[in-house]
Amino acid sequence: MKVLKLKEEIYSSGLSFQEFLKIFTKNRDFFLKRYTEDLLASFEKRKNEASKIIERLKAGPKRKILVITVDWCPDSYNTLGFYVRLAEELKWEIKIFEKEKPPRIIQHFKKNGTKEAVPVYAFYSQEGNLLFWVSDRDKAIGPWNEKWLSGRNFNLLSGEEKREYIDDLNRYYDKEFFEITVLNILKMLLVFNI
Repeated sequence: MKVLKLKEEIYSSGLSFQEFLKIFTKNRDFFLKRYTEDLLASFEKRKNEASKIIERLKAGPKRKILVITVDWCPDSYNTLGFYVRLAEELKWEIKIFEKEKPPRIIQHFKKNGTKEAVPVYAFYSQEGNLLFWVSDRDKAIGPWNEKWLSGRNFNLLSGEEKREYIDDLNRYYDKEFFEITVLNILKMLLVFNI
């Protein structure tokens, strides 16, 4: 079941980015990195394309962004700051919900109807109608992930391997994953820019 209509009383109970950072301090520097830099600073190859899309979004209707996240997830802390900055730039609203805290709305955003994966970025019209939502990491990261894990589950890695995996993932977010992930979502937003 998906949340097709956003209830204002639920949405307004979400956290602002500053409230989120006061509560969830793990990886605070990562969350702040994309937020404090120039909006397009993390783009290299696709900066011009992203800039054009953002300019078109500025001329479009206002949106609401609902985020479901946790503070330990690399896919969350490598992207959330950007979406907060984007919302500020576009004068959109954004509210953040922690995955395990009430009202536990992640139950409405399960991948394939069964899997709870973070981050969830759900985009709504000003009237609260769901446009689309995405969760987990972009499919472009899949080949890197499969090669790195070689068929293993992350939870079965040793502590040292988990640290190496996270460090490597963070490096790739800086090199390419961030740009691919964000640009794909910007393109989807453009489809609804009417």
